[in-house]
Amino acid sequence: MQFVNALSRAHRQRMLACVSNLHGSVQFRCTGARPQGLVGGHPGRSRREIPQHFAWRATLPPLNAQHIMQTVDSASSGGRRKKQRIETPLTLMRQALVQATRQNSWADAWQAYQSAKKQDIKLTADVYNSLLFMCSGGEEWEALCARGQEAGETGPHNGDGVPSCETRLEVGQSLFSEMEALFGTPSEMCFTALARLAAMAGDGKRALALGEELVSQGVPPKLRNFTPALHAFAAHRQASEALGLFTRLQALSLSLTEDDYRLIIRAACGSPLWASMQDVFLAMGEELTVLQPGTLEVVEAYFEALSSQAEGPGPFTISRQTVRADGQDDSGGEPIQAVKLSSAERDTFIKGIANLARRSQREPNKFEQFDAWLEERGSPEIIIDAANVGFYGQNAGAGMFCFPQMKTMVEHLGTVFPGKKPLVVLSAGRAQRIQKLDPALRTFFAKLEEQGSFFVTPFGSNDDWYWMYAAVRAGEVGVLVSNDEMRDHTFQLLAPRYFEKWKQRHQVRYQIYNTLVTLQLPAPYTACIQHLPDGAWVFPLSVTRWLRAQPACVGPPTGTLPPGQAEFGADPALQPQL
Repeated sequence: MQFVNALSRAHRQRMLACVSNLHGSVQFRCTGARPQGLVGGHPGRSRREIPQHFAWRATLPPLNAQHIMQTVDSASSGGRRKKQRIETPLTLMRQALVQATRQNSWADAWQAYQSAKKQDIKLTADVYNSLLFMCSGGEEWEALCARGQEAGETGPHNGDGVPSCETRLEVGQSLFSEMEALFGTPSEMCFTALARLAAMAGDGKRALALGEELVSQGVPPKLRNFTPALHAFAAHRQASEALGLFTRLQALSLSLTEDDYRLIIRAACGSPLWASMQDVFLAMGEELTVLQPGTLEVVEAYFEALSSQAEGPGPFTISRQTVRADGQDDSGGEPIQAVKLSSAERDTFIKGIANLARRSQREPNKFEQFDAWLEERGSPEIIIDAANVGFYGQNAGAGMFCFPQMKTMVEHLGTVFPGKKPLVVLSAGRAQRIQKLDPALRTFFAKLEEQGSFFVTPFGSNDDWYWMYAAVRAGEVGVLVSNDEMRDHTFQLLAPRYFEKWKQRHQVRYQIYNTLVTLQLPAPYTACIQHLPDGAWVFPLSVTRWLRAQPACVGPPTGTLPPGQAEFGADPALQPQL
């Protein structure tokens, strides 16, 4: 009994109840005086109402202590034993596939499939999906595709024992047909996997046909359905097919990535289709900003090959230049220009920001009130990210927000941009501290509020959306004062083709030291592919490093200028009055 008394009361009760079930009844005897009226007079009285001097003692049959503890543990877990997992042949097959996928081992996946077939295991659709994914190279299909095409593998195996691309295609087609017979039309990812296999085998037309088959079935087109065909066309220098696919993707309203454009340029290298390639470069100028080094190398190779053609547009002088602050370089050609968003592009951009902002609000109508507030007070032209300015140079650990620093910034901007209306956007949590500031600062913020130049975002709102929306809504004359690089998930939701170009032209960075403010104004040009008035094509590697392809015969651009490039030169409205 000493063992039993050492347990907690609740634990002891569970043990006694369990032991009673296992060994019949448990006999109890009283060790104190029976309370008056407990039995007969008050039959409904609970055990908790028994006086402390009255206790029950259990007389237990002889039991092993280990048996008791096992019984108690079972009772503590509700009397339920953990259900053992039953390993079926199908679950074992899935486990083998998961392991093969983690190791990117097609050999292991294929071995698991063959073992399942020998055991006559009925495979499910998801197993076939995984098999086709692994057969097409998994996450490394592009590297496998390039390796297979460069080696020209057509035999059953290459030198290291890995199945060749054509062998993989045969196996993939067999799996696809088997899946189609069992479950009907395979999924979109199965079509994509088969298209990748066709591209790995060098059959770009078949890869393209598989993508088109999905479109004909009413499946919403995705870029990944057609990327395999681009890989095959690029590997075999099939320029007309690659450019035809580029036109098709534009018709499907699919935005290409830089990697996709690089494949098109590689496919067209050495071809005489110059007019079509100009459309590709212009589309790149609309979609992309600074290019990757690999893309610049492909562009350079393209213009070198173009210059050697007798029937081409003429030779090009290809050079890498350092661009100065005014957009000029040492080539002696036209300076790089500022590219503005067109009115339609800006409207689309503004609507996108507003939609994202509303979805992030606890109360969507709060953002509508901000829009009405801007409309009533007139659009400001200098929008200040107050949180960014207030925390600049402060101790992040202490979390100090410097209100005097905000005042210094607003006053300095008034001298640099005279006549332009500012707007300070601050969150409600930080705005509450204004009442505790010294009278001069309270007066300063009160004056801003009277002038319609101070807005406090509601609780639970992300103030980033508010200052971003106000800055874009201000149009070409608007500037955003912030050092925020805007690389977090919030801004990744914005369309890159609009956001990156807008940021280049409208973000003002700064430094503050005591009361001294230094502003870094936007460059008077935009870092994106451009076709300049003298016929030169320029491609940015960074804001200051560019590749210039200057034609020997200077003439006006023959392509269509991208939206916003009709007017050249920096916008004078953005230039400060120093």
